[in-house]
Amino acid sequence: MKSIACAEIHSNDEIQPDIYDLRLHAPGISAGYVPGCFAGLYIDDYKHILPRPISICDTEDSGMIRLVYAAAGEGTRIISRWGRGKCVRILGPLGVGFTIGREAALIIGGGLGAPPLLGLARYIKNNRPGTRIDALLGFRSAAQVILYNEFAGICDSVHVSTDDGGFGSKGLATDMMGGMDAGMIYSCGPFNMMKAAAAIAQKGNIPMQVSLEERMACGIGTCLCCVHSGKRVCADGPVYNARQVEWHG
Repeated sequence: MKSIACAEIHSNDEIQPDIYDLRLHAPGISAGYVPGCFAGLYIDDYKHILPRPISICDTEDSGMIRLVYAAAGEGTRIISRWGRGKCVRILGPLGVGFTIGREAALIIGGGLGAPPLLGLARYIKNNRPGTRIDALLGFRSAAQVILYNEFAGICDSVHVSTDDGGFGSKGLATDMMGGMDAGMIYSCGPFNMMKAAAAIAQKGNIPMQVSLEERMACGIGTCLCCVHSGKRVCADGPVYNARQVEWHG
């Protein structure tokens, strides 16, 4: 159940240029977490009234939640300057997450779509013992590769590609899908990457769930500014059945 909590920052570290790993103590949000859900982080100044939606990367039994984000705009740059001990308002958990079965899982993440898939991988490992998990992660360059070691510690295999070949293989995450066995594909990342993955999944008759990213305002489904494929991404998603997504455009 979503609620607004006052969460204390445990750490807020830059893990790659302009990419930050924020950890907050928010037991209520952690307890209600489902992989694929997100949170709304309030900056609480006169210019930024609405919360900033950020995918929940992972949670801990201690009540800690983890948000991995890019300092890409004014709001997230303010967040990147927050330090340990600061108390902030956070709304969550928000949205509808992944539906998780016992099928062999193929995880496909691109860029900042990778963080919410880490929590998914850990959930599958902890709650579906024996389920095979393979991860395909794509990034623009070696300087943007994140969470590789953590995925490697959870998954049966992790394959990384970069656009320039500076880390892993050169190319796209979807280039690595050939020959991979899966009973369910889970994906989050750039729209065109997921579109290409969905086409491959459909050709192979493999079910697939995707987490969409749309510009949000309220985060709770009232403003209707994030409607995609007939559903509100913030309230009915962000996770969709890939076959129900309108991939044109």
